[in-house]
Formats: sequence, C-alpha cells, structure tokens
Amino acid sequence: MSDKVVGYRIKYFPTNDYAFSPMLGKAIDRLRNFDPASIFSINDAIELRQCRLLFDEGMPLLEWEDEQECSSLAEVAKQANAVACRLIKAAVETVSIGDIVAEVGEEYKSCLWELVVATGSERDIPTNDFSDMLSGNNDQLRIVLRYKKIVNRFSEAIRESMLFVPESSCDIVLHARAISSNGQSNIFLPPVLTKEDVELIMDSYVNQPNPNPNYLNVIANWSSNFEYSLSDDVRLAAKRKYDEVMTQMFSGEGFFKYAVGVEFSDTQNACVHLSFDGLDHKYVYGLKWIKTFSDYPTLLNNFIHIFNFADNDVNLAMPTRENDVRTLLDVLSIRSSSDYHMSISGSMADTTARMVIRGYRDVLSSIEIRLEDVIAWFFNEYLTEEFGIGGIHVNMPSVESTYLEKCRTIGAEVESALKAFALYVERGEIDQELLSYKRFPKFGNLPSLVDRKYARVVSDELKTMLYWLFSDQSTLHYTKTYGDGYQSLFKLIIKENLTLADFEDHQRPAIEKLIMCGALAEKAGTQKLYLTSKVSVLEKFWTKGVAVYCRQDSIMRKMIDNLATAGHVNFYSSLFSENEADYMSFNFHNEKFGNARAVRNDYSHGSPIAGDPNDPIHQANYEILLLLMVLAVLKINDDLCLGQSRYEQLELVDWPYRDVDVDSIPDKLLE
Repeated sequence: MSDKVVGYRIKYFPTNDYAFSPMLGKAIDRLRNFDPASIFSINDAIELRQCRLLFDEGMPLLEWEDEQECSSLAEVAKQANAVACRLIKAAVETVSIGDIVAEVGEEYKSCLWELVVATGSERDIPTNDFSDMLSGNNDQLRIVLRYKKIVNRFSEAIRESMLFVPESSCDIVLHARAISSNGQSNIFLPPVLTKEDVELIMDSYVNQPNPNPNYLNVIANWSSNFEYSLSDDVRLAAKRKYDEVMTQMFSGEGFFKYAVGVEFSDTQNACVHLSFDGLDHKYVYGLKWIKTFSDYPTLLNNFIHIFNFADNDVNLAMPTRENDVRTLLDVLSIRSSSDYHMSISGSMADTTARMVIRGYRDVLSSIEIRLEDVIAWFFNEYLTEEFGIGGIHVNMPSVESTYLEKCRTIGAEVESALKAFALYVERGEIDQELLSYKRFPKFGNLPSLVDRKYARVVSDELKTMLYWLFSDQSTLHYTKTYGDGYQSLFKLIIKENLTLADFEDHQRPAIEKLIMCGALAEKAGTQKLYLTSKVSVLEKFWTKGVAVYCRQDSIMRKMIDNLATAGHVNFYSSLFSENEADYMSFNFHNEKFGNARAVRNDYSHGSPIAGDPNDPIHQANYEILLLLMVLAVLKINDDLCLGQSRYEQLELVDWPYRDVDVDSIPDKLLE
C-alpha cells in the first residue's frame, strides 16, 4: 500500500466532533504499541503528532482504572511527538518543501503545516522552494494562510500566488475580511497585500464566467469599515452581475420557495385565521372585529393582539435573533460580516408586517379612518392626556401628497418623535429649543424610563446550555430509541419518558451538566428526566433573546436575579432591545449595515427613483417607514406604561379570537 494512502491513519478532531472518541481510542492503541524504529515517513511523523494532540485533549476526559498506565502513556506521547518533530525538521533541511507536500497523503495536507510550525521548521524553508510549491499546489494556499508565522515568513510569495489565482484569492479575502465566519478557522492575509491588489482580485472575479452569486452580493455591499476598500465601479459591476445571475437562476425549476399572504375578510368571525397550501400560508383577518371596535386605542392594540407585531412583553416579532439562525440554510449561508442577517422566521414576520400595513390602511380608509391620523392622535393627544407629556408632536403626511412626498415627510417624523421621547427620558420634559439642537441618536442608544429593562445572557456556559436544550443543531435530541424525531432536547423530554441511560456516552456529560445546573432533574425512584421550572426563563432567553425583567412574575425575576448573581446574565436599559435596534437601523439608515434598506437615507438625500412620484417603489418604501412609526408607537407606549408602573389591563370581549395557533407557524414551516 502506498504511503500516501492515509485513510486508515489517525487524525485529530476536536472534542465536539463525532470522530473524536473513535480516533482517541485508536491513538491510545497506537501509543501502547509505539516503536520508534517503525517510523520512516512524513506521514508516520504526522500521525504521531496527531496521536499526541488527541491524547493531550482526551486524557482528562477519560476515567482511568490504572493511573500508572495513564502516566506511562503520557510519557510515550511525549516521546512519539519528539520523534515526529525530529523527522520533520530533518526532512525540511534535506528535501524541498514541494517534494514533502507531494509525499503527504490528502487527509494529512492540512496537518503537515501544523507540525512544521510546531517545530519552527518554516525558518529552514527557502523562499524559492516555497514559491515553487505554491505554484504547483493551488490547494495549499488556503491551508498555509491559517498559520501566521508562515504568512509572515513568506508574505511576498503568498501575495504573488494570490494575484495569479484570483478565483481562489477572492474566496480567501472574503472569508478573511468580509464574510461572517460561522465558526470557520482564522485566515491571515500577507501584510504586503495592498488595496490595489484586492481591487484587482475582486474585479477579476466579478468578470469571470461563473461567479458565486453569494460572493457577488458581498462585494456589491462591501462595507467602508472593512480593512480594504473597493471602488464604486467594482461594487456596481458586482451588483449588476449578481442581478443577472439571480435572474437566470430563478427562471427555471429546482429551487426552494415559500409564499406569505394577507387577506381581510368580511365574512370571517374570528379575528385571525391561517390557511396552508404546501409551504405557502395566508393570514386572514376578520373585518367584523375591526369595524365593530374602531376606537383609536383598539386599532393600535390590534398590532399586538391581532397582527402579532409584538408579544405580550412587547418584544417585536420582526427582528432576527441570534438563535433564529438554526436551519441548515441559515448556518451555511454566505453573507458579509457587515450585513444584517434576516433569518427565515424574521423574513416571514417582516414580509407579513409590511403586507398588514398596506391592507390595514386600505381597510381603515374604507371606514373613513386614516392610519396616519391614528398615529398622530397617539403622539399629539394621547401622550398628553394619558401620561401628561407635552411636546412630542408629529405631522403625518396628508391624503393628497404623493408617495414620494409621504416618504420625505414621515422619515423626518420618525426621527422627531424618537428624539423628543429620548429628551423626555433624560430631562423629564421636552424643551423645544433644546430639542432642535439634538442629533438623532443610534437606535440602540435611545434611552428608557425603566431601570434594568432587559436581561440578556452573557456567559458562554449558559449559552452552551441553551444550545443543548433548545437548538435543533445540537446532537442531544437524537437517541437510539426515538431517532431525530424531535427538533430539540426540550421537546424530546416533554414528550417522552427518558433516563440518563437512554443517551450515548458522548451525550451524557452534557445531560449531567444540565442536571447539575438545575435545568433538568431526575424523578426519585424512576430516574425519569424532567424539565424544572428554571427552563421557563431559559426558554424565554432562547426564543426572545432577552427577558423584559419587570414584566416577569416574582418567581421568574428571582431566577433571573440568581443567574445575574452567578454572572450568567446582565441587565441593560434602552427603548429597543439590541435585536430590535438592529432591525430598526437596517430599515431606516445605513449607519450599521452594508445591506441596509436605508429607506430614510434615500429620501433625505433626494429621491432614489426618477419619474413618477407615485411609483410602486415609493409606496413600498412608505409602508416600511409607516411600519417603523407603528413600532415606535408600540415601544414608546410600553416604556411609558412600565416607567409609570401602569401595566395594561385588557377589557375582555366575548369574540372568537384565533381558530389556529398562529404563533407556531414559523416552527411548522421550518419543520
């Protein structure tokens, strides 16, 4: 058998990889039978190094019956590693690096350079030999860029190689500087790589025959905050190429799609109905409720209780939260690190909300009510009458104004209302002269009347536990008995009778940790696992990203306090939560995100569309700005209620509410 065939050999994997346990077993067997006289090749040396890495990481995790054997194997691992280091150093000093790479089997290509760097052997490689190796092995370029010492040692040679293969180099630069990593290894770019080099690489990539549309999108939305800047010409060329590729891609079949619809029904009694047609779904809202209860407070409350713009804690539904990124499509998606990432569930909520705004305006217009007048009433009258706050005034667009004019007007009014509220929080009153000096703050910096308004998870330990319990990417919800029939450990334990024995050896440490931290417990006698009351607050952190502290009952607040004392959560105070502020910023301006809709910016710097002032694009943009104004109304009203300890008491009406559990729709679609 050729020495290059290394499929049977031992290779290091991290502890969270399924391959770690079997490879650790093989490494221990290899060390037990270690014979220095049997080590002849580079692949032998690399294998010994892999055994050492596996043993060092696995030794503390194993229960050793014979402590003497553990100590003995630890010494053997050191000796084996020393043999490997001597062999690679001797090879580098006597053989060209190109010949060494050629000798190494495919599975060990990435392992070779780790051993080279571990021994400092990169200092003994001639620059010419290294350049020749790269020219004949394009696959080595990405591998060597993982090692900073090699990049610094051969900076100019690596730069020249990158310019020679722009397709590979574009991929490398994007992952190193522009694309969210999703856990990928670090990439070190050569210090001598210039802005002009990167521009040339990107331009060459955009003009090649079959560019990746994901990469084109990242180039088109290139952020000015990135280390290397790109010219407007390259970014525009990438955008045009992206549009061309996407048009071709979606002109045929073989792609995944879903649709969201909104309808208002004259005949439906229930406030909300949901219908399915495959992956397509449609919300149907009953007009009878809207027309019967058409007072302004109810019309605004409908956004929470009928349209689900927010939950009962007034957490907005549209923002993407960190834990929304859970499907394979989300995990594997390629996106710029400066982009706002909208998950599937966030996209569905956002699309539905914008359709609701359009339909609700039309419905209210049919009963001679303007949604704009309802919003103006909230700021101009209700805040004064209900909370004693004067000085927050808005001038909503008129009926007669074009959509272009409406967009220009309402963007400024969103800013004005939020600036005035911020000043009220800071000063307890609104001085109009002082307000005129105030700049519009970042959405995340808008203050709140409520101290410790939001609690958020900050410790990696608790984040890991949340992942184990609730993520469909965790392996803990898979068991031999039930397979992967449940989307999470949380759902599995709710539905089935399980004990610790039902889990595999590699799963049990995590289950035991969840028991130790109080999220799971074992029932006396049967040892059946069950979820404790602590999980109720953990689920809120997972699904909502935050817990609105003062809206929780005393038991929940006590659990949050205990988590804070242990350093797992902390508190912050602002009008919008972090995820909500990001969503507002993404829609309003391009201050934070490279792919922002930035609707306000478009109209504060002139119209983005020449021609018809009632162009459908202006209408769509107006509806986005109107949505942001509605969300501002909901959050300001909630903050004032919390700040003045006025917890909303709903007057219950005998009326059919929902005939389908609307809140579960995103999960059903993702299943």
